[in-house]
Amino acid sequence: MVAALSLAAAPKAEAALTFSWVVCQVACSAVIPGDTIASGTVFGDYTLRGAVTAFEGPTGAAEFVIPGAVRTGQTNVAPLQIYTIVQGYSLVPNSPAYSFDVSLGASEASFGNTPSRGLVEFRAWYSSTNSAVIPPNGIASNNASCTPIMSPGSNSCQNDPGPVIITPGLTGFSIITRTTFWIGLGDTSIYAASPDVNLTLVPEPGSMVLFGTGLLGLAGLVRRKLKK
Repeated sequence: MVAALSLAAAPKAEAALTFSWVVCQVACSAVIPGDTIASGTVFGDYTLRGAVTAFEGPTGAAEFVIPGAVRTGQTNVAPLQIYTIVQGYSLVPNSPAYSFDVSLGASEASFGNTPSRGLVEFRAWYSSTNSAVIPPNGIASNNASCTPIMSPGSNSCQNDPGPVIITPGLTGFSIITRTTFWIGLGDTSIYAASPDVNLTLVPEPGSMVLFGTGLLGLAGLVRRKLKK
C-alpha cells in the first residue's frame, strides 16, 4: 500500500528543491538526505512498506510517495512520525495573503491475527527562513486527522480541516510535513495515508469588489433585456 502527497505552490515554485527526511518512533532518526528511504526500513517498533520517494512534479511542485506502515515490535506505544522536508521554494507575492491548506485520506487493511483501527494525522509547516528544524518552528497548518471504520478487509477515511492564511516573503522558504500513524500495541493492520498540501493565492479585496461589480452589471443587463 502506498500513499501519495502533493504540494502545490502558486504562482511559481523554484526548480531546485532539496529533499530530506526525519522519522521518529520514541527517538528520531538523523536527517536522511535525498529523495528516497529504502523499503523495509525499520524505525523503532515500525517497518515502512515500500520505498519513500520524493520528486519534483510537472508543475514544479514537490510530490511524495509515502509507504504504508505496520507495527513489527511491541515495546512502546509511541506513534510513527514521518517528516518530509522540502527546501528551496520561492514565491513572488502579488497578493498580501496565501491559503495554506492540508487534507488527508487514510486507509487500513486487516492483516494478521489481531487487526484493529487507529488514528492517522497530517500537518504541515511553512517556514519563511527555509528552515529544516525538527520539530518544525514555522507557521502550522490545521491538523487533518481521521480513523477508518473497523470491518473485515480494507477501509478508508478522509478529513479536510480547512486552510489558514499566511503572508509569504520574497526569499526562499521550506515546507515541512508530518504524517503520524497511531498503531496500537498488538495491532497487525497495514496502514497507509494520502495527505495533500496546497499553498494558493488569495485574491485581493479590490479584485473581489471588481468581480462583484461585474456580476451586478451583468444582472442589470439581463433584467433590461427581459423587460423588453
